[in-house]
Amino acid sequence: MKFSIIDEEIKVEIFKSLINFDISCHSEVENYIKQLMLSLKRKGYNISGFYIVKVYYNESFGLIIKIIKEDDLELFKELVDLKITIYPKSKMFLEIDDYFLIKNYKDIYLANGKYYIDVNLIKEDDLFKLCEFSKVVLEEDFKKIKNKKLIVFQNIV
Repeated sequence: MKFSIIDEEIKVEIFKSLINFDISCHSEVENYIKQLMLSLKRKGYNISGFYIVKVYYNESFGLIIKIIKEDDLELFKELVDLKITIYPKSKMFLEIDDYFLIKNYKDIYLANGKYYIDVNLIKEDDLFKLCEFSKVVLEEDFKKIKNKKLIVFQNIV
């Protein structure tokens, strides 16, 4: 699991082996996010207001949860309101600095000095190891990168 907070956005990456609820059941996802928010609040983070929560699921990788603070609630300072959207079949890519970590795979993209590979193309054992040395990029962010100069390596494995 990776956890980061940048400005008003919380990002949680959960590898598939750590998911202990049914991603297809909206109420279970909602309960998990509520527990996550309570845990953050107990650890001292200022959690209050209206949040947009985007849950991206990929069968090969797992979950990425983006929690974005939209607004403070004026009347109820301690209240937390969530709007949760689930994207059940999200495409994800790994952004890697070192080509030699993924040289045995095909369909590797190069843009801005970084290498990108679809997580669905990576063996499960390798994926867990590679996550330590990479950043997970969602398809919507990858499309922005892809629109720039892009080179594709199609190695023969």
